[in-house]
Amino acid sequence: MKNIIKLTIAFTILFSFSSCEKIEELTDVKFNSTITQHFSLNIGNTAGEPELFNEQQIIKLTEADGDLADYLNYLKDIEVKKLNYKITDFSGDEEGIITANFTIGGTTLFSHTDMNVKAAADSGEIFNVDDISDLSSIASSLLSSKQISTSFAGQATTNSPMNFKIVITLELGITANPI
Repeated sequence: MKNIIKLTIAFTILFSFSSCEKIEELTDVKFNSTITQHFSLNIGNTAGEPELFNEQQIIKLTEADGDLADYLNYLKDIEVKKLNYKITDFSGDEEGIITANFTIGGTTLFSHTDMNVKAAADSGEIFNVDDISDLSSIASSLLSSKQISTSFAGQATTNSPMNFKIVITLELGITANPI
């Protein structure tokens, strides 16, 4: 008889904990959010000689569209569903080239060698980050610190000034629990 009572108590406690976890899962809020960041690069006339540049910015979750700001203190999980960048708004030396690295959170995601900036801007080429471990690392950093550093650095060679933008887009899957 004592074993039946103990077993009943054990199942009751087990069911209670299991129910709490299920209730917590039911109160999870899941949604998507997008962050778009712009680097503006203004490269002077380098007289045909390579000149270093280093543009840095911080991507912050507070800059995301949608409901993310309302749930910032209740985040449970972040998934980087898509990360890409492209070159836009080019003006200047049509023969200007760059050799540069695109870095987020200290990890170099792309390296470009002797890329003609005008051709890249005109083509509308989108550079997609597909490495799952890189995307997971970025998501972990965003979840823990709510921001991550980015840079576009290297050298440019021009015969007249050139200006362009790097447009970064992060599409995020968010899970939050305000309870």
